[in-house]
Amino acid sequence: INVFGVSVNNVNDATTPAIFGGIGGSDCSADAVDINSTCNSCQEDTLAICNTNRVYPELEIRIEFKDNESEGKTLIYETTKNVAVTLETTGDSTKDKVIAKGNTHIALIKWSTLCNILNEADTSCEKSFTGSLRIGTTDNNTDFKGTTKDISIKLINPTEAGDTVDICANATRGICQFSVYPGDEKVYLEDLQSKGSFPNDSNTQFKFFRIIYSKNTFDKSELNPREAIAAGNVSNIQILEGDSNTLPDLADDTIDDLNNDQLYFFRGMLVDEANNIMDITADTVYENDAYCGGDKSKPENDFLCPLTATPDQVIGLLAEDLNCFISTVAYGSSFAGKVNDFRKFRRKFLLPYKWGRMFNKAYYKYGAILSQKIAKSEMAKSLARLLLFPTWLFAKASLMWGPMKVIFSVSLVLLILVAVLLKLSFFMRKSFIKIFFLTFFITSLSAPKVQAEKQDLVEPKMRNSLPSSRYDNPTNREIRVPHPNAKKGLTRITSDKVYLYETYESPKTGNMSFRFGLYDPQELEGSENDKGERTKFVDIYESAEAPMLLIDFEWKWVGFLGELNLQLGTGLFLTQGNGVFQDNPTRQAKEKFTFIAIPFTGSVLYKLRFSEHQWFIPYGGGGLGVMGFSEIRDDNAGPKFGGALIAPIFGGLALSINDLAPTMGKTLDREYGINTALFAMEYRQILGLSTFDFTGEIINAGLMLEY
Repeated sequence: INVFGVSVNNVNDATTPAIFGGIGGSDCSADAVDINSTCNSCQEDTLAICNTNRVYPELEIRIEFKDNESEGKTLIYETTKNVAVTLETTGDSTKDKVIAKGNTHIALIKWSTLCNILNEADTSCEKSFTGSLRIGTTDNNTDFKGTTKDISIKLINPTEAGDTVDICANATRGICQFSVYPGDEKVYLEDLQSKGSFPNDSNTQFKFFRIIYSKNTFDKSELNPREAIAAGNVSNIQILEGDSNTLPDLADDTIDDLNNDQLYFFRGMLVDEANNIMDITADTVYENDAYCGGDKSKPENDFLCPLTATPDQVIGLLAEDLNCFISTVAYGSSFAGKVNDFRKFRRKFLLPYKWGRMFNKAYYKYGAILSQKIAKSEMAKSLARLLLFPTWLFAKASLMWGPMKVIFSVSLVLLILVAVLLKLSFFMRKSFIKIFFLTFFITSLSAPKVQAEKQDLVEPKMRNSLPSSRYDNPTNREIRVPHPNAKKGLTRITSDKVYLYETYESPKTGNMSFRFGLYDPQELEGSENDKGERTKFVDIYESAEAPMLLIDFEWKWVGFLGELNLQLGTGLFLTQGNGVFQDNPTRQAKEKFTFIAIPFTGSVLYKLRFSEHQWFIPYGGGGLGVMGFSEIRDDNAGPKFGGALIAPIFGGLALSINDLAPTMGKTLDREYGINTALFAMEYRQILGLSTFDFTGEIINAGLMLEY
């Protein structure tokens, strides 16, 4: 069930249950609370090898287990030597007691006893060893009955380890170098190097790269393992099994939950599988670096010093959200009655539940996106109040009667309303059908009758070669029947069984085009930050020129010296880059941004076209539209949205594929209703008409389909 009195407990690992004892540092048994508690050998003001959960000879290991199949006494054996382990009788030990099946056995063993059995009578527990224990029940104090369980046990004394690490040139093993880079409420680990057979060395397997930090100083009087761990200023990063012994493979490269605009000092160390701490970053790493300097409380340059960093707010093209919420902006005060109703609803029905807390967290991230715009416009505030009213009504009713009753009542009303509408729709549909058939009947009587041309196909003449008694028709004659493919345009079948079809061009009523090009909005700048500065698009998205997909839908309007048509367009533009720090926009951050822009445009298009079979078709046009865009950050900080007015102006040339390959063109028309396929090349200029200036050009090409 559990094990106590050890440095690390992995007995719940179903594959290899294990317990570890670490004896790094000096004997601290005098500081232990009792003989069932480990001690902390990490000393103040020192950077020596230590263990916050150190074991010692007199420490008792407490093993709790159940046997659900049989009753009996508690028995523990050393599996290799097949020697019974002497159990202690102190406290609530179950030694020599018959325990009913399903009840808890409690075995107490001193570490000195295990060291004596597993490590050549080393009762002082000074040498590392690896062994195995088998636990179970017995009825004769010698043999197991029923099921048993083996537990691996390992004692680690890091005598070959070093207290501190200076530089990689002097190091023999472990992570000998790292640096930190500031982020948004975090720092990134960079420039990691290791020496030796990392992550294993001698009898030691490193499990964590532990980073401790301080807000005040790099001095070991504060930035030491004992003080930092006690203050919670620690981050344990799992070390993965890697193939390289020079580039450490870590599960994560960030240290999160830091405060922006706060200077931090960082020190690294290794932690083995028994929680022994070793190879701590030495003071000389800081002192000998020109950007850190001799003052451990104030680096020469906190950005360039590898062991210090000041996290800062990272921004993209869009400025950060305002520190207010839609409801507060809409109602003008955080103390307004409706705002208080929202708060009460949140506190009573959202925060007590996990999903509610997730929703609340998402609202805190995304709910203020619109507030920046709403706060500047009275019309927007009025619209926000109008849209928030149903939500407030639901919140108010929920506070009075409970949300489930409100949801049930609203659902019932909606069901009744839908039923009434369906019934009304049924009667209206019946009336419409009657009117339709009456109109059709009158039209049929008054319309002139046109003799439909019927085309009969003549099947080849066949003479009966068998006696006429085998057929219903005793005489040989021609039988004319329509071929099933006549409706598809089949006109004749030759003697070689070649089917000949009569084809007709389908009418052209619309057009759809798919084109790709490169777009670079060089003039685009972000919204103002609190300093009145604007972030430039090219500062974040250095390779801003990225592919853009353009999709246009076209409808024929009027014929005037060619074609004058209406066009609706959309598309997709996507690029990636790194954000910048708000306090220093010239410095690039590690946080990666994805920029997505989707245009929605309406245009008038003119085609210089005088023939249905014209090889080259020049065209041009222009219109107005909106460019919707969003920025998404890779650390789940929340997307931001925006929009801008644009005016597309374009011109191009379309080449008819049908006239180059007539057979393919006829097949497309007959099978898919595509009258003409064209290859289009176009130059498009987008003009920005608002604060977010999307001015840029797109040279694109693609396929245009007329149907």
